[in-house]
Amino acid sequence: MNSCRRKFGFLAFCILVAGAKLTFGQQETCSVTTFFRDLTSKAEVSSSRYRISKFSMEMLDGEFTKLIVHDGSGVKISVGGQIVKSIFKKDPVRLRLKLSFSGESDDTYDSLDGVEAETIYDKRWQWLSIGNEIRVKDRIHTFTLGCERVARKYRS
Repeated sequence: MNSCRRKFGFLAFCILVAGAKLTFGQQETCSVTTFFRDLTSKAEVSSSRYRISKFSMEMLDGEFTKLIVHDGSGVKISVGGQIVKSIFKKDPVRLRLKLSFSGESDDTYDSLDGVEAETIYDKRWQWLSIGNEIRVKDRIHTFTLGCERVARKYRS
């Protein structure tokens, strides 16, 4: 009798799982990572790369800006993304990313110490990354902004 209940329970579970629909969605996220190299050591001492911020790539009016303060160094990192549409329909839509140490999120695209990257932004776009270095005391800190589109499966 117990064996029969188990088989029936397993069969009911399989039917429920098979009946659930898979929904596919795409999520666009960005993260800022960092590592440092110590200049005082002759052995080239450096840290592991680690993430200091992760956020959704939601754009209001075609752009986003964020100001991130790195606790270990006190460096203020300004990052931004922008969707650039052409006035000509045949030209592709572009994604522009920027990273700078200006300290103001509004100055991300006008900063002199920043780095910038641009790519075609369409349904096949998957990933873009930029990085920049800054010296603080006896360490060189490298900061990287990476944005990606990841396909996710959801059961409904």
